[in-house]
Parts: sequence; C-alpha cells; structure tokens
Amino acid sequence: MDDDRAAFKEAWKYRAAVRRFQSAFEAAEQLAEPERQLLLEQLGNWLLEHMPNVPSEQPKTAEVVGIEMNLAGTQPLSGRDDDPPEAA
Repeated sequence: MDDDRAAFKEAWKYRAAVRRFQSAFEAAEQLAEPERQLLLEQLGNWLLEHMPNVPSEQPKTAEVVGIEMNLAGTQPLSGRDDDPPEAA
C-alpha cells in the first residue's frame, strides 16, 4: 500500500510540474516579443544548468602538463626525450 501511495505522490508531483511549465509558457505568450525572448533564453539557461550530462559552452581552462627550459648556450630542446643530442 505504501508503494502505491509513493508512486501516486511522484506522479502527482510530475503532473504539477508539467502544469507549472505549461502555465509559464502560456504567460510568456502574453509578453511583448523582446521580454518573451529574454524569458525563454533564461528558461533555456536554467534547463541547461539542471540537465545532467550536458556539455558546457564555457571554454575549458588550459592544463599545464610540464615546463621545459632552455638555458643560454645549451642544446635546443628536443621534442622527445629519446632523441640523441646534436653534435656541438
């Protein structure tokens, strides 16, 4: 019996959420075009923030793997560690 009640409560919550979204879109239709566009863009941003597994549009920061330095008077840096040093 408790499982039935829990399932009913979940279905009720879902239906209530759907009705709220429908009401929001109906209200948006009553706005002037610029305000409606702003509202829909904001809704889109909120949706992206709450959806799992959606890639972010923000640029990723660079990751430093290592630093190589070439001191004056030494061999030029090689692209690979196993390259033989050049003759001086």
